[in-house]
Amino acid sequence: MGIAWLASRDNEAKGQPAKLPGPRPSPQPPQPSPPSTQGLRGPPGEPMEPVIIQRHGGGGTGPQGTRRPGDLRGATVHFAAGTQGGELENVLYELKKAGLDYNAAVPRSGKIVELMPPSAIAPHAHVAKGAGHSVAGSNNRHTLGLAFLNTGWSPRERPGWIPGPPPPQNVLERALANRVISSTDIDQVWWEPYTVPQLEGAARYLAKVFFEAHVLQPEIWGHGELAGWKADPGPAFPMVRFKRRVQELIEARKLAARKTA
Repeated sequence: MGIAWLASRDNEAKGQPAKLPGPRPSPQPPQPSPPSTQGLRGPPGEPMEPVIIQRHGGGGTGPQGTRRPGDLRGATVHFAAGTQGGELENVLYELKKAGLDYNAAVPRSGKIVELMPPSAIAPHAHVAKGAGHSVAGSNNRHTLGLAFLNTGWSPRERPGWIPGPPPPQNVLERALANRVISSTDIDQVWWEPYTVPQLEGAARYLAKVFFEAHVLQPEIWGHGELAGWKADPGPAFPMVRFKRRVQELIEARKLAARKTA
């Protein structure tokens, strides 16, 4: 199994075929996993280890505290645009201004920029009252804050971007105030697609963190699911397949651990 499925959005929910990038290679017979985590692999040819750049203390406002054992249950997925289309340094600057932060940011290259360790509580999300989710409180104690560097949406068509519904009304009103749009009466916008390296790198990172924390069936939300006034990660994010990929990589780590026990 390749990773091409990660590049397409969740059309299965709409009954549309997924559009995969380019021709798929001929399937190869499975090869045994090496007996060491140095070359840990899941499906043939797909390395499981993420590329992590530690930049602890170099992000936004900093951690709210430290998780207790058993606190971590999952992750909340965001997009982070800043004011310059998801450029990392600008996003970090805007985070500090807003009093927010993430555990990790995922540039389009797929390398993970870890802004604080997974044990730290990042001030990344707020939960709408009555959201009905099983995670209590602000959600930050129980979930990692993972931010994909992504522009989000545009009112104008852009090559390769995905047409979809507009963000929530309050987001449109803010865009109107900033003269990004001339009216909030719009029924379609264009969303920036997430890159395959971003999605695969993030899936590897979450699988590694969850496996090491013994969270073997994590819950993963979009920020918009927890706070109805938020748009992220938006309709261009393939949430169903992303969750499945994280779980596949956790299962592969479990299998590799059993083989080396």
